[in-house]
Amino acid sequence: MHEAELYRLVTACCDQLGLDRYHDHDARRNQPGWPDLVIWGPGGIVYRELKSDLGRPSRAQLRLGQALAAAGADWAIWRPDDWRHGTIASALLTLAYTRHRRQPQDVATPPGAHAGGVADGKAEGADPSGG
Repeated sequence: MHEAELYRLVTACCDQLGLDRYHDHDARRNQPGWPDLVIWGPGGIVYRELKSDLGRPSRAQLRLGQALAAAGADWAIWRPDDWRHGTIASALLTLAYTRHRRQPQDVATPPGAHAGGVADGKAEGADPSGG
């Protein structure tokens, strides 16, 4: 399978799952090594380089991928075998559906600030008498 066919399959799956994606059609204007696809949804964001079975990433692609991974990003290379074994579909399903939605109380609030417009358990501007 050629890289172009893998791209077509991945993007069709993204469309079916309602995932957003970015692919620059003129990579000559990008930073060297920028991944083929950036895909995101409620479950997160991934940076993916697509290669054929025999395709090799360039040094720039590997260097940028390592920098993204070191910064905490989910970067990887996808190949046709990843499609055939269901690895890609599984990753895209994870992106499409949130496993754990963070609740407002899980988010740290700076001292003196109000989380989500709530102070002392009551919404700002609410009538203190409850009426």
